[in-house]
Amino acid sequence: MIQEAAPSIPFDDEHLEKKECVYQWSDGDEEHHIILYRKQKYVDDFYVIGYIAVAQITEPGDDRMQCIPNTFQVSAVYVEPELQGRRYGIKLYDLAFAAIPDDGGLTSDKFHGTLPQAKKAWQKMSSSPQFIKRKTKTGVLNKNGKIVKSTEFDYTGKRTPKIPEDDCHTPYKRHHTNNVSHSSLKKADRSAGMSLLMKLKANHEANDFLNKEHFERKVFSFASFRFSQLYSKLANKSLN
Repeated sequence: MIQEAAPSIPFDDEHLEKKECVYQWSDGDEEHHIILYRKQKYVDDFYVIGYIAVAQITEPGDDRMQCIPNTFQVSAVYVEPELQGRRYGIKLYDLAFAAIPDDGGLTSDKFHGTLPQAKKAWQKMSSSPQFIKRKTKTGVLNKNGKIVKSTEFDYTGKRTPKIPEDDCHTPYKRHHTNNVSHSSLKKADRSAGMSLLMKLKANHEANDFLNKEHFERKVFSFASFRFSQLYSKLANKSLN
């Protein structure tokens, strides 16, 4: 079944344009969808390399869902299986960090959880000096008289009751094994990712489409379906 929905075009320079492209669809600043692809030569077809989607988890009007305001959860991410191990996953996360606001951050999915295959990526980011754990604006005085701000989500409202900004009453709590990130991460320097995103989006716009609007609907639909298919396959495998 996985092979049935896999790209039907060989991943090579004979069939595909050499340049990589990104089609980005955004719903205001609530969610961002990034599809990394290479266009087939001469026709409006494509090979989707990978896909990542991020959605705002902070609910401005809900005190229980502040989650360190302006935090986005990675709601979908995949790299086509035959291309895994080529650092495309790292590229997709860089593009996602570039797509969110300057004062925003990313965390793992708090509604469906993270599969074991993606846990290592979050663990590396959480311990890497290239990433910063965002802090709440407010804090509390510690025993030494210093103001300490929160860098982790409070899933119950009891860990840091005097700091409501970190309250994050999501279905997945700290004890759930599929909840792998408890902070809102931002890149210490995302300039390279922003430049890359602009370049790859420009590549998309420069393509010679027969019908650009139809192409964008088709590539978005394919990426969304392919993610659902791969996620279901891996989720079922992790239960066995």
